[in-house]
This record gives sequence, structure tokens and C-alpha cells, in this order.
Amino acid sequence: MAVKERNADVYTVYQVLGYRLPSTGTSVSIATDIPDRKWFGSEPVLIQELRGKAAEKAIPAIRRAALEYPYADTYRIIPGPNSNTFIAALMRKVPELMVELPPHAVGKDYPTSGIVDLTETGKGVRINFWGIAGASLGLAEGVEISLMGLNAGVDILRPALKLPMIGRVGVPDAPVTWDWWSITLLLLASAFLAFILLRRIHRKRRQARRIPHFRHPRVKTSDRI
Repeated sequence: MAVKERNADVYTVYQVLGYRLPSTGTSVSIATDIPDRKWFGSEPVLIQELRGKAAEKAIPAIRRAALEYPYADTYRIIPGPNSNTFIAALMRKVPELMVELPPHAVGKDYPTSGIVDLTETGKGVRINFWGIAGASLGLAEGVEISLMGLNAGVDILRPALKLPMIGRVGVPDAPVTWDWWSITLLLLASAFLAFILLRRIHRKRRQARRIPHFRHPRVKTSDRI
């Protein structure tokens, strides 16, 4: 996560680097660095950008959250806590950050404030047992299940499948606001779920009212007396 304060000439990058832990006693790195640079040859993907007043409000909150990160002295690639756990923790503490990490970001669901916690956007609830298994439900996140850091699910408001090791397939993620698109999709999803529920109730009632049909056995009679 990279920030640049007003009138600053350089960016400050917040990240977790596991290899720093043995020599410095902490995996958290807060230092001047190049934003959006390649990570071991991988191209960066920008998931949200803040400017102006929103950025000015978010930057101090990001720094506070980084200094309060509870796993600065611990690092595990799978199931966490790792670098994705750190970024997810910052996102939960900063209301201006309204998107989520991609589903193939292993470690993002590792709990930092107890087994039950908010999702990154603050618009959902996540239950996770120390990164081993969990589930989340949220307005922005949709429905997700996780097992050993691998996530799968479906996003309803921004229609997409969330696949482990692959990522998001469908409409790109975006901050969820109460625009016409979100309201329309939410109403359609609610109507669909209500239809399925009412249909199942109707079927059960019909089955309960149905009178069992018994076949009368055929009686064969002999023509001979």
C-alpha cells in the first residue's frame, strides 16, 4: 500500500516482508519506496486509488493501523498471517478503502480481531478459524468460503465468480455504493431468493396435503365352480 502526502516528493510504502523478521524482529516495513513496482517479476494491479480529501483523511489512519498490526512478529505464507493479512487489516481500519482483495490473495482472511470480524470493505461479516477454514457474507463481497487460504464464492452486486488460484471471473470489482446498479441487482437477488424459498414452502404444503393413492390388488376368480 503506497501513500504520498500533500506536497511530498516521494511515496511511503506500507508492506510486510517476511525475510525482515529474523534480522529486525518485525515483518512490517514502512519506508520510502517506488509505488506500483513489479514484485518478483509480477505486474502490479491497482485495486483502488484515493486522491484529494479522501486521501488526506485515509493516510493517517493507514499509518495508525500499520503500527497497530498484531502480527508484526509472526509470518507464515500459508495460511497466514502474511503480507495479504497485513493489507486486509489496514483496509478494515480505513473506511475510505471500499474494495476487497482478490479471492486468490492467500492469507487475506486470517483473523486479526477475533474469529468473527468485518470484511475488508466493512460491509460484511467474516468468520474464520485461524486461516484454516471460514466463510464471509457481505454486500460488497457476496458469499465466500475459504479453506487453508483458498477462496471460492460468488459476487452478486458486481456479478462474478471467485475462484481459488485463478481470481475473479466476471465484472471487475469496484467500490459498492448505493447507485442504481447496486440497488437493482440487490432487489433482483432478493426477489430470486424469495421466489426459491416460497416455491419450496409451496411444494412442501402440496406434499403434506396430497392423499396417498393405494392400488387395489387384483382378485382373480376361476370360471370353474
